[in-house]
Amino acid sequence: MVTENFFFKDRDGQTPLPNELQKGLKIKTIQTMGELDEHEEANIVKGLSWLMRQKGDPRNLVNGCAGTK
Repeated sequence: MVTENFFFKDRDGQTPLPNELQKGLKIKTIQTMGELDEHEEANIVKGLSWLMRQKGDPRNLVNGCAGTK
């Protein structure tokens, strides 16, 4: 796999985002790879927190079978 040796922790974090990548972001204030990593991590934590609050088998969420609160 191409990304096998790619680790986010080894990034400088201050690397500016290329313009083409910035254009595709919903949060327009993100300027560096470090900021992007922080936002992605926060989003993952938010998603996992939501998942833990759901009832039933989490595998059913993929098929849209889980109920909502």
